[in-house]
Amino acid sequence: MYNEKQLKLFNSRGINPTYEIKRRIRLVLSTSNLSRDQIADRMNDLSAKEGLPGQKITKDKIDGWCKDSDPSRLPSLVDLVLFCTVTENNSPLAALADPIGCELVGPEEKKVLTWGKAELNKRRAMKKARLALEEIE
Repeated sequence: MYNEKQLKLFNSRGINPTYEIKRRIRLVLSTSNLSRDQIADRMNDLSAKEGLPGQKITKDKIDGWCKDSDPSRLPSLVDLVLFCTVTENNSPLAALADPIGCELVGPEEKKVLTWGKAELNKRRAMKKARLALEEIE
């Protein structure tokens, strides 16, 4: 009989995000209003504006990121951030977090998390105050 940890191990998709990053980049490119050349140009402009080091991004480089046949051709982390910023889609970056059970949150989700934390703190404080009052009485 298997324990819970063993079942999770056997049902796991693995931690290698390579193919999922490539798949999500392809999906973003297929739905973007920008051409690959435009995306490359905007990434280079943003990189220069931010003073980021790195190689010049080209359409060919972006094409390479999409090929499953060459898993070694992936964007650097900086290039991935530039790509997500220019395309306004964080899906490829989220592919890095998924295998370790994490999730990226956007501005709206962040507001909900902030509210939730404040609500929990408020409830804890109310419980603490109620218990203190009970001790007094």
